[in-house]
Amino acid sequence: MVARTGVPEAADLIRDTLDRLSGDPLRAAVMALTVLRSDAGRAALQELACHPQQAVRRALIAALSALRDEDSRLVLERLAEEDPVAEVRQQAKEALEGEG
Repeated sequence: MVARTGVPEAADLIRDTLDRLSGDPLRAAVMALTVLRSDAGRAALQELACHPQQAVRRALIAALSALRDEDSRLVLERLAEEDPVAEVRQQAKEALEGEG
């Protein structure tokens, strides 16, 4: 709902909730950042690639794989190569292989 309001602070509001979420609510919150389609939303998505929680980075991969744009592909490539967790790197590689 917050994402659809279009208010400038929507990305910050969503990002501020991520540490308190898990599972489907977490994935939904990250996906909501894609709905913003704003500079703030895109910046927030890129910043999540460095989030300390593995679950957030994995939710990010799912959200970015649905976007299929150049910025998303670049973040997925970075995660596939540089993420400190093997499972996250593998998920990012699989997301990239699924592009077509």
